[in-house]
Amino acid sequence: MNYSSKDSHDHESESGCPFSAKIAQKWDLEVSSKDLLIDTKYTQDVNQLAKEAWRNSARCIGRLHWKSLKVNDARSLNTCDDIFDALLRHIETATNDGAIRPTITLFREWQGKENEIRIWNHQLIRYAGHVTNDGKIIGDPMSIEITKIAKDVKTKIFVATNFLESMINNPFPNRAEINDIYNTLIDGVDGLVLAAETAVGKYP
Repeated sequence: MNYSSKDSHDHESESGCPFSAKIAQKWDLEVSSKDLLIDTKYTQDVNQLAKEAWRNSARCIGRLHWKSLKVNDARSLNTCDDIFDALLRHIETATNDGAIRPTITLFREWQGKENEIRIWNHQLIRYAGHVTNDGKIIGDPMSIEITKIAKDVKTKIFVATNFLESMINNPFPNRAEINDIYNTLIDGVDGLVLAAETAVGKYP
């Protein structure tokens, strides 16, 4: 596969995505598509093809469950709203009311930069990453860029980390924790999600 070596301006103008230049490790699909097998004349059922592709993925430790893979066929979708709804259905199908099951959603093949499907973040659900004014990273460092983009388009941002880790064993937070929470909220985050403090802490 080939990563694009074009500059940010080229990415922004060619992809049609106003923020794509800010996202790391972008594929230049006009180049990389030549390395992919794109054939719309399938001789097998697409469900079976998807399952066999997972079975043959040597790097995936979950491929032993390939026969149970749930395949959502979304190749006919083109609009942003329809694709967004398909992603929500993917999450609902995969989470399955807590009984997690392997799921894949198939979108159409890449058909050129004028009408491409681009999902900006590398996971549908991931913790936010936020840099405070003093340079401290709160949350997931890998999500810093996508968090900035989400803030630019006025998406609500929630940072999940052990903000009040001392309260696992103590009834009150320390000064540093209070300062981190204050600065994070002042810097524009919409809310905080606590983790170990409420999961295993003595003072939830």
